[in-house]
Amino acid sequence: MSIGSPADALAGFRYNADIAWTSMWIFSLVILLIGNALFWQSGRSWAMWSTLVFFALCSVAKTILLDYNFAKFTLVIVGASSQSQRSGTLGPTIWSLIVDTGLIIIATAIVYFDHFIVSRLRAKTYPEQITPSDPTRSKQKSSSSTDKKLFL
Repeated sequence: MSIGSPADALAGFRYNADIAWTSMWIFSLVILLIGNALFWQSGRSWAMWSTLVFFALCSVAKTILLDYNFAKFTLVIVGASSQSQRSGTLGPTIWSLIVDTGLIIIATAIVYFDHFIVSRLRAKTYPEQITPSDPTRSKQKSSSSTDKKLFL
């Protein structure tokens, strides 16, 4: 027995699930922006990739835990008693997994291209300067060009 009506529980779940989904997108965007700032300053991209991990974990947890239990609860409310109706409970969850996998692939592409763009902009803004006091750099460059001339 539930305390309230099952229809109210469904409406509350949908409301809170929509807020959670929107919040996950907003937090992922904010974390990605912070990751961009950290990458711009330090040259380390771990914060950008941790954004992807955060998004993937939240998305999979939502799909596996919440969507599956929502489908089971909906069947209980509807009163599906036949085996054919119960076997359809995994259908929405499998489709949700497929959609979430696609979203994770898209998020991976976004983070990858964001990393690519920020790294190129950072390299243009802060070019690596070779100082004359660094003899190893100048010797490496000259020896590699000499080696190429010798073997050609």
